[in-house]
Amino acid sequence: MRVKKWMLCLLSAYVTLLGIKTDLCAPGSERSMIVQLFDAVTGFSVQDLILFAGIVCLYGASLSYLKRTDFRVRDVVCIAAPAFLFAGFMVLGQAFAYDGSLKYVVSDGLQRIKAMLVFLGFLMIFATAIAVLYQGLGEFQVCGRRTNTVKSRLGFGQYKRFFCEHTFIAAFLTIFIFYIPYMFLSYPAIHMGDTCNQLAQGYNFLEGTSGYLKLIDESVRLNGHHPILHTLYLHLCMVIGDTVFGSYNIGIFLVSVTQMLCIVMTVAYALSVMVKAGVKFEAVFVTMLYYMFTPRMQNYMFLITKDVFTACALLIFAISVWQLQKEGEDKRSYLLFTVSGICLTLFRNDGKYIVLVSVLALLLFVKKRRKKAAVCGVLMMLAAVLLFEVLMPAFKITPASRREALSLPFQQTARYIRDYEQEVTQAEQEAISKVLRYDVLAEKYVPENGDFVKENFNEEASAAELSAYFKVWWEMLKKHPEVYLEAALNNYYNYFYPGGELAQAYTYEQSAVFMTYVNDALDEIGMSIHYPQWSHKYQQMYETLREKVFELPVLSVFKSSALYVWTLILWFFYLVKNKRTKLVLPAIPLFLSLGVALIASRNGEYFRYLYGIAFSLPVIMALGQARIQEAVDDLV
Repeated sequence: MRVKKWMLCLLSAYVTLLGIKTDLCAPGSERSMIVQLFDAVTGFSVQDLILFAGIVCLYGASLSYLKRTDFRVRDVVCIAAPAFLFAGFMVLGQAFAYDGSLKYVVSDGLQRIKAMLVFLGFLMIFATAIAVLYQGLGEFQVCGRRTNTVKSRLGFGQYKRFFCEHTFIAAFLTIFIFYIPYMFLSYPAIHMGDTCNQLAQGYNFLEGTSGYLKLIDESVRLNGHHPILHTLYLHLCMVIGDTVFGSYNIGIFLVSVTQMLCIVMTVAYALSVMVKAGVKFEAVFVTMLYYMFTPRMQNYMFLITKDVFTACALLIFAISVWQLQKEGEDKRSYLLFTVSGICLTLFRNDGKYIVLVSVLALLLFVKKRRKKAAVCGVLMMLAAVLLFEVLMPAFKITPASRREALSLPFQQTARYIRDYEQEVTQAEQEAISKVLRYDVLAEKYVPENGDFVKENFNEEASAAELSAYFKVWWEMLKKHPEVYLEAALNNYYNYFYPGGELAQAYTYEQSAVFMTYVNDALDEIGMSIHYPQWSHKYQQMYETLREKVFELPVLSVFKSSALYVWTLILWFFYLVKNKRTKLVLPAIPLFLSLGVALIASRNGEYFRYLYGIAFSLPVIMALGQARIQEAVDDLV
């Protein structure tokens, strides 16, 4: 039996290696199909031998590890489903990263064979890895004895005792002190493209968004493209900096510092909840290190963006849902649930949808808390109505453009015109022209970025004209569905393909350029935001070190958007496998955030849309695992 086992491992590992090494996009030739197939998988390298040996060991260890497990139908489905999805996206990801189409997947018999080989290789190794992962998670004891049993009073032991007894204070001080050098390096803040528009809106200056919107009142530049409360908050800090300290630099620094304090307090609170839930100190400490050292957590600490506040609100909202599943009579849980939900609705334009669906799910599955949760949900929705339906119209603040939710169909239309313009009828062209500028769509189409197409949206298009456009959109879909599929995959494959581009950083060099945009746009009031001369050298040294370290093998996974998406997907299937589907509720806001990201116009290398998910995942998973370990009774 031992010989048969290792023969099976060797054969399986070799098939897996062939699949992983197959060059799906190898250039064609005049040689026979079988020769071209061999050309796509041949080659020698020492790395291949090491990889093969590692896969053999994985399969051998997994057979011994899993043979004591009785797999039920539910287990098989929860392993096979994500494995099939992952293998499929490894095939599609390679094809779209190379050519932006399905050509290298279905174009001919050879490509289909190569695609199946790649699919099979990744399916085998990922299914094995998932099975082992689930087994390991099931045996991992995330909860342990209370850490007040620590006897050492010196060194790290003393810190550990203090951390466990005063988690919020200890975590807050640890993270804050760690980030002090980064605070000095980043003074006054890290800017991005939206910063200029928001600051200009605060001073009622002409800027990009008010330039294309059909303003309710031409004298009111403030609009809903960015959450108006965040824009007004930026303006308030700038006014304080100018009037109190006589410095716009200090004004924008106030934004970054208060934002940092919000992040650190949120993380400290989340860690304290983990400790109260019985999570081991080691797991809590590693989670804290995640927020301290991973590159995108650092990068966003001083980045001026609305996504930071919404990420904090998202995490507290998800924690509150987790608490309400068990601690329904805790008034503080209801308070945090309500306040964080209101913050989500006010600091993110699509946040009200995330909150509404999450509250409805909570009402559906947690019946014992239904009345109080419903009251909280009503308060959240009233806050959204008050802002969007009362205050904004009263102050003549123009809402966000409808185009923000229509990026995908616009991309599909643009790709259709690029590929099949000769089939577009005059009537179809006229219907499209009333919504989008038809003559530039083909040249403006960029597969991975829908911003260039949607900027041609006619803000004055009526509901009837939009309806006519969607009728044309539907007719085109029926004619060439592959075009629409390719447009969608081009826009989103990096969210699911770990072999794609790494998530982009907001660099100090880019930030300095954006600062000049702010200064030029607000020159009339003498705006001057800049980095101190002394910091340039050290900024580049630090940033280069951080980015290069996390481009090393294995560590680079933290800069891949796909890591967070697949972790979220696997967490869902893990809960289903363990019949803990109600523990999916705290993760529903994260899934909805992913859905919003997929509606947006940018591919996965644009990390801003996933920041809230990456920020919340470690805590939500640890709390969920703690709840599983506690074997909480059914709450219905």
